[in-house]
Amino acid sequence: MGDQKSISALLGFKQEELALILQVSRSQLSLYELGKRSLPLHAMEKLALLVSQLQNPAVENKQNKNTTEVDKKVVQQLILKNAHQQLIIEKKITALLKKQNANLVSHKIITNIMEKGKEWNKKEIASLKLIATNREKKIKENTSKTVFQLEIKKEVLKFEEKLLKEKLTLIPNIVSKKEV
Repeated sequence: MGDQKSISALLGFKQEELALILQVSRSQLSLYELGKRSLPLHAMEKLALLVSQLQNPAVENKQNKNTTEVDKKVVQQLILKNAHQQLIIEKKITALLKKQNANLVSHKIITNIMEKGKEWNKKEIASLKLIATNREKKIKENTSKTVFQLEIKKEVLKFEEKLLKEKLTLIPNIVSKKEV
């Protein structure tokens, strides 16, 4: 008996929902499903109508069509979201690389000024050294690490995109009777 599904489960309803549809109490329906009690005539007629709909191929085809359409839309939305995430990561990588390049350029300028700048006083040289040290830290800092992490995320997203596109091709194309 443990392998058998109840009538409410076969119809895709909770016991409470099916009882409401049949206009009986949940306990009456439960006892009927266990085979310990019969249902009133009006409830049996409604139940027969519901069960006959289960065997109707048009209902099944419509459900499959709707499910397939929903699956297709969900996968298409996931592909769009994936493309957006890839774009965001690409922009972050570009911004980090520009920042790193700007730090390198300013570091070189400061280094050249400190080596050749005889017209600068000690206070200005000290300020330049401080700026140069800060630039070195920023260059060595986790810019490279962050770029590497973002590139890995981008590769994962590309792989995910490939899987989603494969999934989309596996979902059967739906041709309605109107299109044929």
